[in-house]
Amino acid sequence: MGYMRELGEGIPRIFDEMERAGCYPPEFNIAGGALFQLTLRNEPVYDKATIGWIQKFKQVDLSGDQKRMLAYAHAHGGYFTSREYQKVIGTDIYGASSAIKDMIRKGVAGSTGKGSKYYMVQEPLGMPPEMPAEFLRIMPFLQKRRKIRNEDVRKILKIARNTASRMLSEWSQSGWLRKDGTKRGSSYTPGERLMHQPENAPEKSVAGA
Repeated sequence: MGYMRELGEGIPRIFDEMERAGCYPPEFNIAGGALFQLTLRNEPVYDKATIGWIQKFKQVDLSGDQKRMLAYAHAHGGYFTSREYQKVIGTDIYGASSAIKDMIRKGVAGSTGKGSKYYMVQEPLGMPPEMPAEFLRIMPFLQKRRKIRNEDVRKILKIARNTASRMLSEWSQSGWLRKDGTKRGSSYTPGERLMHQPENAPEKSVAGA
């Protein structure tokens, strides 16, 4: 009769709209028989300032739970732990570990090197969908330091100096990085392809960690 655009579209749209509005996820409960009850809480998870800050990460493919953890870290000095992730999100250690690894791989968080404590980035770099797989692995380091050297690439990717040099040269020529200095004193900063992403750039979809 023309009332529905696509079978199975409604419930995902409800989740998307509630998340976009910064509200809690919809709650479904069986009311008996074939009936169910849907509860939409007109209560924001974050304040307006936090919602605006989270919009910086809109080009990164993050789940609602991962965004909630970024908001939590934003309000707690920029750091969070695995235990805090489990408590805030309501998951176990395995779910928290998988989600945090995914956040690190997408360049929005990184390990402090002190147990299970993690930091979040304040200003995410753009992540175009055509980003090379090896480059994606150095993104957490680049997000935090905004500069990377040959020895950093070798350590992260576990490759030889010549291989790292070749990759850095290719990434510089492609606009992913900008080279500063010469020879072994060279360092690399984010190139124009990371720093000037259009507002309507497609989101990056990444396979599981």
